[in-house]
Amino acid sequence: MAESMKDFERELEASFKRIDEGDIISGTVVSVDESGVVLDLKFYAEGFIPVEEFSRVPGFNIKEAVQPGDEVQAMVLRRDDGQGNILLSRADAADVLAWDRLKELQDSGEVLDVVVKGIVNGGAIALLRVSVVLFRHPGLLWSLLRTLRCF
Repeated sequence: MAESMKDFERELEASFKRIDEGDIISGTVVSVDESGVVLDLKFYAEGFIPVEEFSRVPGFNIKEAVQPGDEVQAMVLRRDDGQGNILLSRADAADVLAWDRLKELQDSGEVLDVVVKGIVNGGAIALLRVSVVLFRHPGLLWSLLRTLRCF
């Protein structure tokens, strides 16, 4: 299929973007193996997410959970991993995005349902919408609990 002028314009514009450590970027999964995930970032280099940076869920199976063509958001850890790839962390990006979303919900005053999974030294562990694990210091936990309805 021939590319249009718009496609060429988008690719040219994407080639000028700058990626810095700490940025959260999106990419399309190109390949998955036991070492990690390769992403097409529409940039001069591909992104690589090591398996240990993809998820913090115990027993996570990357080959079952991730398929080529999936869209993934990840945080830039290093602009060059020594092999010409941009080193990324999906787990770090998920943490940041979850807290950003929680802050938005808190600011909106929306009441959320969570499941408190346990009390630990210095706070509580609560599950929000099943996939987000939250931990708060006790001094900050009370402001969070005003927003969250625990059951």
